[in-house]
Amino acid sequence: MLTMDTKQQNIHKELLKIDKKSVGAYKGSLKVLRDRENPDRFSRSAHCLREITALISRKISIPQESKEKRKSLENKLEKQFIEKTDLLPSPAEKKTKVLLEKWGGLHE
Repeated sequence: MLTMDTKQQNIHKELLKIDKKSVGAYKGSLKVLRDRENPDRFSRSAHCLREITALISRKISIPQESKEKRKSLENKLEKQFIEKTDLLPSPAEKKTKVLLEKWGGLHE
């Protein structure tokens, strides 16, 4: 049996309201993450969490952000990761900027 703390129980309860398949993925994510013998546990758990996102996005309507809000978010992200050099090692700055630009282009 999978034991969950209060926060995890609340997430479980909310997922039950949206999509029952997502509950299985959530439990799987927790189980895999707790398996310290699994060297790939973080990747596997992340996959389960992405699956939850896909499942619940089909069930609920998420309003699309306006172009202005999206641009504002891009600017905030860029400020966090580009201007604050202590957040990223120097070689990663250019790569991150390119990735942010590509990400922004996907949403236009």
